[in-house]
Amino acid sequence: MPSRWIAAGVCAIAVLFASPALADARVLVRVSSPGGAVVDGVVSLSSKGDSKKRFQCRTRGGRCTINRVPGGTYYVVFRPGTGKPTSARKVVIPPKGDVQLRVAAK
Repeated sequence: MPSRWIAAGVCAIAVLFASPALADARVLVRVSSPGGAVVDGVVSLSSKGDSKKRFQCRTRGGRCTINRVPGGTYYVVFRPGTGKPTSARKVVIPPKGDVQLRVAAK
C-alpha cells in the first residue's frame, strides 16, 4: 500500500513540473529572399529587457524550429551566412501551440 502512495506522489510531482513546459509554443521558422529563394543563416528571437528570453535556430533549407518559447512579444532578426542582418521586427508568440514564423531575408 505505501508503494502506491509513493508512486502516486511521484506522478503528481512529474505532472506539476511538466505542465509549464507543455504551455510553451513551438516556433516553425521559414526564411526566404524577396524573390522566394531559400536563404540560410541564424534566426534569433529576443525579448526586450529580459535576457532569459533569447532563442535562436540555424536554418537548413530555409527552415528551422525553436522549441519551448514562452508566449510574449519578441524581436526577430535573421543573420544570413553572408551579408547584413535584417532589422529587428516585432512578433507576438502565443502561449502555446505551433506558430508559423516567416522571415524575409534582405
